[in-house]
Amino acid sequence: MRFDREPCLVLSVRPYRETSVLCRVLLRNKGCISAVMKGVRGGRRVSELQPFSVGLLSGFGRSTLLTATRFETETHHNLSGNQLALGFYILEVINRVLTDFQAEPVIYDLATQTLDSLAEQEERLTIEATLRRFELLLLVQLGYGLDFQTPLDAVSPEQHTYFTFTAESGFTVARGQASGAPDVLQTVGDTTENSRLPREPNMFSAQQMQRLAALCAFLHGGTALTQEGVNHLAGDLRTLQNLAQQQLEPLLGHEPLVSRALWKAPSGGAS
Repeated sequence: MRFDREPCLVLSVRPYRETSVLCRVLLRNKGCISAVMKGVRGGRRVSELQPFSVGLLSGFGRSTLLTATRFETETHHNLSGNQLALGFYILEVINRVLTDFQAEPVIYDLATQTLDSLAEQEERLTIEATLRRFELLLLVQLGYGLDFQTPLDAVSPEQHTYFTFTAESGFTVARGQASGAPDVLQTVGDTTENSRLPREPNMFSAQQMQRLAALCAFLHGGTALTQEGVNHLAGDLRTLQNLAQQQLEPLLGHEPLVSRALWKAPSGGAS
């Protein structure tokens, strides 16, 4: 395998032997690779080859460990504070969910655009919306997108239906309503005698589902939010965070994400 001036996002870099570095990178048209760049430690080239650097990488090899011969820096995403921690979260997630040589140009573009956006943002809700957009579009590209509309289309709009969510299986009508049960549940987790539905995690009303579907469309670049959507924006973003990370969990493996330990704020981040 040989690649010449391939668009590249650097995910991680660590020392390798005496003068070399071992880097993990995402090539736009060839996927994630591990590569050794020789004779760069202590020089200018290693200062350019850092996480968050975007540039053009050249190299060759026949195994899973390739040899990088040249890296031409185009830009470096200068992140600090919580944005830096969230940037590491993005890089770590990409490294976990993509296998070697799994070409994903759309995910490459999504990652670089998200890092660009993080570097320019300061408002908590704006940053949170950027992260949710990244997670949702990443899931879509991997074939695990969250589908709110199909379950809603399968029930009568007049029926106050509730849905439960499980990772990978998605949303299903909450038990007790699949056969057209009457409107007996007033709130999520209702425990009155008239309720046929016990309290369950991940339960959502049809109204919530409609708001979440609209928010997803908005994050994907669709129509503006209604006033109701704006009023519930903070809570709905946290709900999307929970759902997206449940859906991502099987793809990430059993080891905890190191980047989550870097996040300081109690909400809105990667934890």
